[in-house]
Amino acid sequence: MHVVLTSASSYPAIGGVQNSMVFIARELIRRGNTVTVISFDGKKSYTDTFNHEGCTYYKFPEIRGVLAPILAKKFTLAVKELFKNEVIKPDLVISRHALVSYGLIKMGLKVPLVHIYPTTSSLNAEGVLSQMGNLPLIKKIKTATLLSLSYLTTRFVEKKVVQNSINVVFSNFMLSTMGKDYRKNKFFYIKPGVDTDKFECIDKNTICKLNVSEGVQKGYELLYVGRLALNKNVGILIESMITLPEHYKLVIVGDGPLKSFLMEYSKKLGIDKRVLFVGSQDKLLPVFYNLAKVTVLPTKIETFGQVIVESLACGTPVVAFDSLNASIKTASNEIITAPFLGELCAKYSAEALGKSIIECVERLELDGKSARRGYIIDNYSWDSFVDSLLKIARE
Repeated sequence: MHVVLTSASSYPAIGGVQNSMVFIARELIRRGNTVTVISFDGKKSYTDTFNHEGCTYYKFPEIRGVLAPILAKKFTLAVKELFKNEVIKPDLVISRHALVSYGLIKMGLKVPLVHIYPTTSSLNAEGVLSQMGNLPLIKKIKTATLLSLSYLTTRFVEKKVVQNSINVVFSNFMLSTMGKDYRKNKFFYIKPGVDTDKFECIDKNTICKLNVSEGVQKGYELLYVGRLALNKNVGILIESMITLPEHYKLVIVGDGPLKSFLMEYSKKLGIDKRVLFVGSQDKLLPVFYNLAKVTVLPTKIETFGQVIVESLACGTPVVAFDSLNASIKTASNEIITAPFLGELCAKYSAEALGKSIIECVERLELDGKSARRGYIIDNYSWDSFVDSLLKIARE
């Protein structure tokens, strides 16, 4: 069977969606399928083609734009042009980007289309709006204007995709959310996997031999991993540092549009010497997980939480917000199901988050590393995910 995996961007770009495509492709190839990956993040003037792990990648010129209506049209035209290519004749298409799926639907795709939802249009808008409080006024107005202009289009696109795809989500929270928004359509919940060969427990002697700066190598209390964007709520984690003992240090792994703002915010709060920004760290990411006492996921809206399973696979407990609070919408309590895995914070405030961090550090600093890793190995597998996905696609 020829399977096409597609999204706006793909390997070697780094991110939850991009990484998931690599692992899904790997499992499909292991089962004897031919896999082609198509994305729209290549050079402006030509199409880049290469092979990675037995999979053919096509990177078409990057599609840019701020407004969703313009993007939707651009993606539709690009996909129509692409599938005129006789070489690309799939038996199944798996998409991780709504606008790409929409383009496939508009061009009249004749084979099954599986769409895997990272979030919903309403949750995405809600997440951005809820975190605009600390932005400068001009940036706040600009963000709100662009968001309102784009929402109606993204909602329209999402509806078309839901109606014309095999719909897959990663969590019960997403299953419930999509079910409420689209009551007449069917959704399938499949647990995703994690690369437990990459994300593993690493002993201190091994870490000492790696290219990690001395300041980081000594270890630290807290770790954040993710994009530095408005909907990731990194600001509340930085604020929580004020409530924590002065020897607590926070390492932030990742880049994004809010990096400069967050660095200035740390200075404004007088804690910049306790907060270290180290940029993206794909190859050394397992080391950063292992050096932390606790990983913190501060998002208020989180449809799964890949960072949680990566951290636990490395044996490091996690603190995250609990969706038992009506204002918090996360799937964290689906992963952190027992005390040895971490701490769930029920109240959305810097003070409450700080308290949960201290409780987790003091309670789990030395215990349960191998048990946490074992829990992930037993419950989150890309092998099982692909088996379930193919079964659904065949039905």
